[in-house]
Amino acid sequence: MNQRLRVKKWANVAVVLMMAILVLGGCASSKKSMSLTDTLAAYGNAVRWEDFPSAARFLDPKVAAEISELDLERYRQLKVSSYTEQQINPDRDEETVRQTVEIGIVNRHTGVERRVIDRQVWRWEEATERWLLMSGLPDVTQERY
Repeated sequence: MNQRLRVKKWANVAVVLMMAILVLGGCASSKKSMSLTDTLAAYGNAVRWEDFPSAARFLDPKVAAEISELDLERYRQLKVSSYTEQQINPDRDEETVRQTVEIGIVNRHTGVERRVIDRQVWRWEEATERWLLMSGLPDVTQERY
């Protein structure tokens, strides 16, 4: 009888440990999800307000290093008229997320408005616990989408 009680006690301990592991794992996932929501909102706001230097802070450092002064000058010539998020698709590993955004832009010199599609690729960086934009700032030189 004592043996049976001990087995039952250890089975209960095992169940509690498994539940704790699942809950803690869910917290990490929830934290990552909340971080993604905050990151996408902050990045979207930076683009909406034409604050491309701030938007560049979301870039992976290797991608950010490729931005030239000419690129920044192109962004200064634009006014953002709309920023419409269309799709958010997480990869199976939940370390990469793809988001499609339609951005309305107006050339400040000509007044001509056009739309570009920004296909964003975000990657979770575990070391810094933040999402990094791997696809670069929006390609405002595209003719049609």
